[in-house]
Amino acid sequence: MNSPTPGSAPRWSAPDLWPPSFQGIGQAVPVVMTPEDVARASFVGLRLGEAICVPGLEDQSAAFDALLAAESAVLSGGRRSDLASRYQ
Repeated sequence: MNSPTPGSAPRWSAPDLWPPSFQGIGQAVPVVMTPEDVARASFVGLRLGEAICVPGLEDQSAAFDALLAAESAVLSGGRRSDLASRYQ
């Protein structure tokens, strides 16, 4: 197993960096992109002015809109003064 060095890509960015004892779903090492692709996407994201870089996410705008909508629903529900019906 290769050991990441300081400043290198995170351990989960390349299959050869996963420990042999990986206990994931079906015991298979997940398919992930290379550290080079992660680095390339990060630099492109910086040039594009992205605050968050998710290299494998094709439609980032739609995903973040859905995330913000879900967050808003959770937060607005948390400010109610009465119990949700399932707790009554």
